[in-house]
Amino acid sequence: MTKQEFMEKLKKLLKRLPHEEFEEAITYYEQYFEDGGEVKETPEQVARGILADFATDKTEEGKKEAKTSSKLWIIILSIFSIPVLLPIGACIFALAIAIFAVIFALLASFAAIIATGIAGVIASFFIIALSPATFLFFLGAGLITFALGYLLLKLSWLLAKKLTNWLLALLHKILGRVQK
Repeated sequence: MTKQEFMEKLKKLLKRLPHEEFEEAITYYEQYFEDGGEVKETPEQVARGILADFATDKTEEGKKEAKTSSKLWIIILSIFSIPVLLPIGACIFALAIAIFAVIFALLASFAAIIATGIAGVIASFFIIALSPATFLFFLGAGLITFALGYLLLKLSWLLAKKLTNWLLALLHKILGRVQK
């Protein structure tokens, strides 16, 4: 088969391609023959390869358009879901503030109990000269108050850690569902 016959047959087989793709393929093979190249395949095989490449490119282009369209829908749905999610987010934020306020109040009150215990121990030394029994009473009451405050402070610290972990797990669970 001559180069001219090859090109005529290839043109007939590639008529289905869009004009730009058709011109590009024909120009490529004309240039290839001018440079002295030889084709070992038949025009049918070459045309089949070109058409398959074109179909693959169109499929990938369609996937890109679908991804863009999908992202656009996600943005639109996100915008329309704001009125629903905003109150939920506000409730979660209020819950977090309330939990941290309770934790802070517990820690502050138990720190105050510890300070009262320390003050009781110090005060007991000022009344040692008045009465040894009163001294022992204030010293014991101060030490008990200090120990009780320390114990409650430790327990409230553990509670604070548990509540914080629970709140973070809740947020993670909610945000994980939103992202899916």
